[in-house]
Amino acid sequence: MTIEDYIKRYGDVPFLIKPFNEVDNVILSLISYLDFDGILDVNESLTLKEAAKLFFKRYNKLEIKTSFYSIKNAIETFDLIKDTIRYSDLRLYNYVYKRDYYEQFSALFIDLTDKLTYISFEGTDELISGWGEDAALSYSFPVPAQKDAIDYVNKRIPIFDNRKYILGGHSKGGNLALVAGMYAKFSIRRKIIKIYSNDGPGLRLKEFKSIRYKRIEHKYHLIVPKYSIVGMFLHPKVDKIVVDTTIRGPLTHCVKFWRVKNDHFKRSEITPFSKKLDETITTWLESYNDLERKEFINNILEIFRKCHIESLLDIKEAKLKSAIKILRESKKLDKKSKGILVALFTTSIDSIIKRGN
Repeated sequence: MTIEDYIKRYGDVPFLIKPFNEVDNVILSLISYLDFDGILDVNESLTLKEAAKLFFKRYNKLEIKTSFYSIKNAIETFDLIKDTIRYSDLRLYNYVYKRDYYEQFSALFIDLTDKLTYISFEGTDELISGWGEDAALSYSFPVPAQKDAIDYVNKRIPIFDNRKYILGGHSKGGNLALVAGMYAKFSIRRKIIKIYSNDGPGLRLKEFKSIRYKRIEHKYHLIVPKYSIVGMFLHPKVDKIVVDTTIRGPLTHCVKFWRVKNDHFKRSEITPFSKKLDETITTWLESYNDLERKEFINNILEIFRKCHIESLLDIKEAKLKSAIKILRESKKLDKKSKGILVALFTTSIDSIIKRGN
């Protein structure tokens, strides 16, 4: 089964009969990818079905086909759930949307029952520039989107109500859910029962060692595909739920390729490719301070630009070989930096060859 199959099987079973689970979490984490600007105002509340009716009036099928992979997947999933008993009457509100040169941030509340709410934080798309924003987490804390997530939770979760809250997000949205939970005020934090990161990046070691993380560690659930790249990043010694996938390689970051068994994800193990990649990145992290990490990442992004690698779909064998050639000729990187990057790109090429692309 895939997530689409799960929706078809359980779409007519309400949450009061079949409780919220990890697959529902992933489905609802996609809702924050959708552009509800002008549809769902910050002080407005709509059912999911009402929001969908307005959304699909605004966007035609051609626009959906040409959307980014992650956004296209979110829209397709939204279309699948909009008329189901399980999801159609869920109430959406507290929608915020922010885009500028320095950050992207979007989030909304989704009421599951009269006592349980899921807060969905938007992740990044397939653009390498967005992944550069994820990479900034390795040398800076908190980044602007993390500050917004903390402020959002502390201001919008009511202190005096009987609701419980689940925080979740896909990709960078998972990181924002984690940080928002860590920095929630005590009166808010006690209302948060689970925090889901769906293949989202982690934190620097100093944040993982902090008392703020220790307070919520038992609530934190990291779910990654077996070919994970993003979810392995900045997650030292954190327990993971590893999911089997229908395809291989970096595009398994997209949840449409995750396998489902009944009402949970089909378990698997991290692939040798992801383990090797994680070891290479960990070596890099241990080799540099925050300032050096920033320069290192900027140099990687510059190499990608020169090779016309702008998204995950551009990661091909020929372009990575070109990147290695530019890398070796670069005068901005020392010998150690070049060695780490050559190992990283070579590992990626080996994976591409093995999967026949």
